[in-house]
Amino acid sequence: MEAMGAPPEAIEAATTGIDTTPDIQPGNLMTVQVFFAVSTQWVHAGMSGVRVGLNYPAVEARCRVMPDYQALELDEQNLIWSGLQRMEKAALEVWRSKD
Repeated sequence: MEAMGAPPEAIEAATTGIDTTPDIQPGNLMTVQVFFAVSTQWVHAGMSGVRVGLNYPAVEARCRVMPDYQALELDEQNLIWSGLQRMEKAALEVWRSKD
């Protein structure tokens, strides 16, 4: 884990058996699943390749092949997109704070 750049606290948790899995509320599970399913769809800009946001057409295409997402009503799908945008914004803020 150290060779892969894991932080010391993650290594300690893994070796001591402490569960560091985040709690995800059931109502947010699909949003989190979509976020991770589209983790390769970040748009990069400039010479430094800074992330500027998600490629929404690619995200939409990925959602179209997720049966659980397709089974949702339109208003529920809209809530997923709203949550996805909040997660996108939070991720960008974290990455920008590290630059």
